[in-house]
Amino acid sequence: MVSARRANRQEPPTARMHTLRDYLIRVRTLCPEDSLATAAEAVRNSRVGATPVIEFGRPVGLITSQVVARFLAGRDPQAASRAQVADVVPENWVALPEDLSPAKALLFIQANRLERAPVVDPDGRFLGMVSAADLTCVACGRERPGLIGGMATPFGVYLTGGGVRGGVGDLALMTTGLMMAGIMMVSFRLTEWVLVHPIWMQVLPLLAGWLQHPSAAELLSMVLFGGLFRLTWVTGYHAAEHQVVHAIEAGDDLDPDAVRRQPRVHPRCGTNLVAAVLIMSLFWRNRVLDDAQPLIAMLTTLFLWRRVGAWIQQHVTTRPATATQIDSGIRAARELLTRYQQGPRPSQTVARRIWNMGMLQVFAGSLLLFGALALMQAIAPVPEFLKVY
Repeated sequence: MVSARRANRQEPPTARMHTLRDYLIRVRTLCPEDSLATAAEAVRNSRVGATPVIEFGRPVGLITSQVVARFLAGRDPQAASRAQVADVVPENWVALPEDLSPAKALLFIQANRLERAPVVDPDGRFLGMVSAADLTCVACGRERPGLIGGMATPFGVYLTGGGVRGGVGDLALMTTGLMMAGIMMVSFRLTEWVLVHPIWMQVLPLLAGWLQHPSAAELLSMVLFGGLFRLTWVTGYHAAEHQVVHAIEAGDDLDPDAVRRQPRVHPRCGTNLVAAVLIMSLFWRNRVLDDAQPLIAMLTTLFLWRRVGAWIQQHVTTRPATATQIDSGIRAARELLTRYQQGPRPSQTVARRIWNMGMLQVFAGSLLLFGALALMQAIAPVPEFLKVY
């Protein structure tokens, strides 16, 4: 095995404090007894186009599609089908130490004309792979978290990923909860007023029967909630959040024109989960799950939830972002990427991941509103529409 520790060249001024451990790519490993067919499948599914052969925890070879193709050339198909990994000659490879910086690793890979390399710990045990393509992106400042999430608030865009955050802070996330709880209360009170007010029976008699349906209150409150939320400026920040995440994931420059060209709908938006809950609740409220096969309800939800969620995103929870809202998204994205690329990587604990999602802060904001109203109700008379039941 060749070590890259002797490649201690002068590091460029832009080198970061991170090491190769921060850029590991997890791949399936092989043992010499695995079949060549298994190796070919592992290579096809590998992000780096290669799969290491491991013995006693240490890499002893690297299998690529070229290695497999060379072995199969001119051989009898039946004999090739019985071949094992131990029968082939692996690709030339170099193991890189985990504490090597990305800049030094890139220089070493380029000097040895490699496309990828395994990374090992001080004892020589395999940890993962790094690719020249990923290290080049790091050198160009295009490194980003593997998964980026975010949220729209009344004060701007919030983004998170890779253990770091960017954009507005926890207080802004709490105001999102306050706003959502307030809209929810207003939609509930409006629903109660519509259901009991006689004017609807006179002006819209066709709706009179439907308004007596058990699902009417729930559906009407959802429609009113969506309509009221659509009127808020948060929908513009929601669009900007989606568009800037699309721009990062597409590798586009973070300039206003490039971000504005991105779609407002994002497949990982939480609105899709809300759509799934709505569809299932319709089946449940109308007792479809009692009278028909639950499998039909589940398959319908699986088929429609993303489509319904995308429609809700496009027409309810987002609207074209203003220049100020686009700028908020870009600032949040640049802050997130700068912290991810240049700052220390915090440990990715479960608690940190949950906190960075922002949902706890939103929930706390909702509780703050309902708690304040309950306290007011306990110490003094309050108008009927402010009562918390």
